[in-house]
Parts: sequence; C-alpha cells; structure tokens
Amino acid sequence: MSDDPLLARIIPVLAAVPGVAAIVLGGSRARGTAHDASDTDIGLYYRDGAALVRRFQWEVLFSIENAELAVPRGDSTHIAGCAYRALACIAQVLFALNGAYLINEKGALAQAANFPVTVRDLAGRATEVWRQIGAAEHAATLQMLRVLESDLQKICRVS
Repeated sequence: MSDDPLLARIIPVLAAVPGVAAIVLGGSRARGTAHDASDTDIGLYYRDGAALVRRFQWEVLFSIENAELAVPRGDSTHIAGCAYRALACIAQVLFALNGAYLINEKGALAQAANFPVTVRDLAGRATEVWRQIGAAEHAATLQMLRVLESDLQKICRVS
C-alpha cells in the first residue's frame, strides 16, 4: 500500500470495481520525479475490453447530450467541457479497440488518429471542433461531435 494518503484511500475503492484487473501508477509519481503540485496519474486495466468500450461509447453520447442542454443558455464553458469529455471518451474506445492502454489523455487523440482502427480524419475533425467552440458555433460543434460518435458506432459494430 502507498504512503500517499490519496492513493491509500482510492486504491481499495478502485480495486473493488467489477472488471478491474490491475491498478497502475503513472506519470511523474511513478517515475519518482513528482513535486508538491504534481497530479496523480492512475491507469486501470480491465478484464473485459468489450465492457470498457460500451461504457465509453455511452459516455460519448452522454457528454454530447449534456452539451446540447447548455446551448440555449449559451454556456460555452460547459459545452467545451462536454466536448473535451466526448473526445476523450472517443480516444478511450479507440485505444481499447486497438488493444492499447490509455494511461494519460494528453496527446491521446493524436495517437488514436494513427491507430489501424480509427475514425477517419479524427485529428482534423477534433481540431475543427475546437475551432467551432472558439467561434461560439455551438450547433456546428455538436453536429460534428454527433457525426464522430456515429462514425465510432460504425467502427464498433465492425470490430
């Protein structure tokens, strides 16, 4: 068990999650180069990759639908947060479909865009999502995310 109080609290909770096969520490804490302001990177390995894919596919759509609720309010920050989550979940699905482990979301979409099984022009379309958010083109942003989600669904049916 870790001397880190956060890890001491969450490791038993994560270990009890059905399907979790292993918990790994990543990033600067695993390398021994962490400082007081370092975050904690934790990777979970699952026994059932199909369950992981289903869970993150669901969350892609959930994130898009939550963003759609914020459009009438013009809540760009909430829409951006939901878009980030949707794109991060797309990366999780693609990592799982390609038998790779996503330990850190930094750079994950760029890596997922180069997998053998991926969404067509993922990197370019993700860049367009962020351009649209910056221009407050909320409807176009959500339409682009819905198309990405649909393309991901098609890949999952084939894989």
